[in-house]
Amino acid sequence: MNEKLSAVQAAVLENMKLFDRICQENGLRYFATGGTGLGMVRHKGFIPWDDDADLSMPRADFEKLKTVTLPEGFILKERPEYLKSMNFINTHKKIRSKLREEADNHDFEFVSVDIFPMDGAPDNKFKRTLHVYKWLYYLLMIKFSEIDKVVERNQLLKKNRKKKEAFLIKVGVFLKPVLHLDREKLEEKFYRHITKYDYDKSSYVACYIGRYRQKEIVPIECFGKGKRVPFEDMMIMSPDKPEIYLSSIYGDFMKLPPENQRESHNFDDVEDC
Repeated sequence: MNEKLSAVQAAVLENMKLFDRICQENGLRYFATGGTGLGMVRHKGFIPWDDDADLSMPRADFEKLKTVTLPEGFILKERPEYLKSMNFINTHKKIRSKLREEADNHDFEFVSVDIFPMDGAPDNKFKRTLHVYKWLYYLLMIKFSEIDKVVERNQLLKKNRKKKEAFLIKVGVFLKPVLHLDREKLEEKFYRHITKYDYDKSSYVACYIGRYRQKEIVPIECFGKGKRVPFEDMMIMSPDKPEIYLSSIYGDFMKLPPENQRESHNFDDVEDC
């Protein structure tokens, strides 16, 4: 591992420690998910080539977090471009990225942790299937409403999309002149839909703004009350049965991907502000 990546991971880990402490002090639930959950199980810490952190919270805890008084220099920032997930940000440290400077028109990002909300899903399989289709429809229309930005970021960040995603982007570009989509109204409908089922009253739960779409829907007992497990030099909250979640997302999650698929987020260096 190179020194710059190690420095980024160390800075992110410090954010995770503070976030964990804040959650414990305020009775807030959270779980390591996404690449952080995968690294927790497979590597007992960060995926060696990863440089960020993904944590998820039941919706009630996610909303309560917004009311918590944070230490000086730390803020929560909503990410409208990512469907209102949040960043837990340390404004004392920033990380530079040449590629993101081109894509986002600024030369640094503050060190942060990504926080995602989780909601419930219908217990009935047929209703759950309909719920998924409607969710994915709204999600697709939101993407179509900003297709120019999607194409621009795709080019600047040099993303290699899967064939299905690449096809949908082409469809969005083609249909843009006739669709006249209003992102704000679409988001209102999207949020009414995904928050329809209470996390704590549901047998199935999901992070509807996660990148893995319907693979994110798992039985609630997968998360349970959570348990503390080692992550680097700290203890972090894991789902009760992380193997269920990770299998749904990644399939054979203990198998390492080919080296050409081991991508970081293009962060170059960490600096004190």
